[in-house]
Amino acid sequence: MVKAIEVDNLKALEHNDTEAFANDNPLKFEETGVNSIVNLIIAETRMTKRTMHSLSFWIRKKHLLHSFGINKVKFEDKTDFKILIEAVTLSKKISKLSICCMNFDTQIFGDSIGECLKSSSSLLELEIDKVSFDHPRSFYDMFSPVIHKHSRLNTLKVKGVLFTTLEVRVLQLIIMNNKLIHTMDFSECIDDSKQEFSMFLCKFGQLCTVRYLTLDDMKPDMTNCIEDFGEAMGRNKKLEVLSMQNNKIKSLEYTRFWINMCGNSYLKKLNVSKTELNDKVCFALSDFLRDEHCRVRELDISKNQITDIGLKSIAFGLMGNNSVKNLNLEGNHIKSEGLLHFA
Repeated sequence: MVKAIEVDNLKALEHNDTEAFANDNPLKFEETGVNSIVNLIIAETRMTKRTMHSLSFWIRKKHLLHSFGINKVKFEDKTDFKILIEAVTLSKKISKLSICCMNFDTQIFGDSIGECLKSSSSLLELEIDKVSFDHPRSFYDMFSPVIHKHSRLNTLKVKGVLFTTLEVRVLQLIIMNNKLIHTMDFSECIDDSKQEFSMFLCKFGQLCTVRYLTLDDMKPDMTNCIEDFGEAMGRNKKLEVLSMQNNKIKSLEYTRFWINMCGNSYLKKLNVSKTELNDKVCFALSDFLRDEHCRVRELDISKNQITDIGLKSIAFGLMGNNSVKNLNLEGNHIKSEGLLHFA
């Protein structure tokens, strides 16, 4: 199955029938008109050696792709994964590599991506989604070039991954050592690091250079680390966009988060949709909005537990705020009378 989608004048291809690559002339694939394809995802298939060599040859030869993804692919031989990633490394245009739904159970997986990050002249974004790291060195080997600043990477997305102490400590080293990365996404990750993740979030303080951070739908929840994270954010001087939507956060810790956030003057866009934000927490949110340093322009507090009482607190906070231009209240328990607080 081949599916081409027009997006902003660029075509994306999701290719499930990889045997189309396996023929005597690998470049015969171009006859289907895919010379206009710049984003290629190989998804849910078994990759034979013949197919892999044809695809690798096509990637190296034509330099057409801007992004390449591997999603739930089974390789006939695990060394084939290395050969395919080497083709990505030699590409002059691929700026994004995504790996989804795979098991890194041998060292070759981490080594291959690590070498790609080190040697590629074009790769700027890496997305690792729902990958299990059964081999003990695979996570570190993959990110070693990023830690030691031997990579051009500026966007790192590690999503749906189990965070043990090892993974979190590797991420801490990246935050501390690498100043090129401006975007990080840890959505749907599962924290099993025994407080290490809280220590990692503390690194997003004054010396952190990340500008865009996503912590959506974390597991089990962010209650144990949210207070420390707020303290780090109060000192942060770079982060502009923060998303923490779809997290369960208990009221007491959530209140302290907003209190600790006071003093932040760099955050421009904040999304805390569906985080169990209630009327009690709104009092602290109001103080944050009234803080003289607050520069938030877009605030999303939709799908929470805010009633007219909490809305009154928010309205009071906005009275002393000149920065908020967009406020999303959709999906709360607000009656029409409550909106009169904004009149």
